[in-house]
Formats: sequence, C-alpha cells, structure tokens
Amino acid sequence: MTSAKRFPRPTGVVTGNPFSTAAEAWIWAAQLHARALEGAKRGAGHGEPRPCEPGDVVLVAKRLYRARWLTRDQLRILWHYGVLGREPWADSVFEGADHRLWTSALDRLAPALQRRGFVLSPKPGRFGHAG
Repeated sequence: MTSAKRFPRPTGVVTGNPFSTAAEAWIWAAQLHARALEGAKRGAGHGEPRPCEPGDVVLVAKRLYRARWLTRDQLRILWHYGVLGREPWADSVFEGADHRLWTSALDRLAPALQRRGFVLSPKPGRFGHAG
C-alpha cells in the first residue's frame, strides 16, 4: 500500500482585508509587481494583510486579456497608471481617453476580483442594485 501525500485543502475562506475597489487593488498589485520585477524582496512594502498576492491580481487581468475581455490598450493603460499609483485624470485633455479606457477595464476587472474575494462586492442599494 502506497502512502498518499497529503496536501492542504483550500478552505474557501479568504484571509486578510479585501480592497474596497478594483482600482485600489490594481494600483497596489501593479506597484508591488513592478517592484518585484525590479528585484525587490517578496513581502517588502505589502502593508496590511491582503487576501491575495500582487501576482494574483495581475493574473486575473491577464486571463481577462486572453479571453478577450480586456484589450491590449486597456491592459497598457492599467499597467501604466497602476505603476504610477494613480488613476488617469478625467478632466485632463491629455488623459481623458486614458481615463475612459481605465474605467472600462476596471468595469470588467472588478467582478472577477470580487468573485475571488480580493475586492468587496458592492452592497445592494435600496432597490436591489449597487448604488
């Protein structure tokens, strides 16, 4: 009789504090992922405990891109402004188009992050919709 290797089973319980918005999650992940690519040590600058690693959020965006839910331009804008640590300015002549791409990308990214427990789901409003 062979001995079976025992692996911990996922509990489905998310530990750490979920992000309040997809933008907050993305900016956090992009900045830490970019630092890791530059050679920063893992765990440096993470701050408070989160329900995911920066790479998890980036992986969700990559999967949406491969499934053609995100365009190359949306992914480029997400990465650019995420590393900068801010959203594009809607009122700027130079960043208005970037803001539209940013918003549409986060509209697609948010539900995927919410399903995984990385971002808080919007609370239903008075009539059953978020707001």
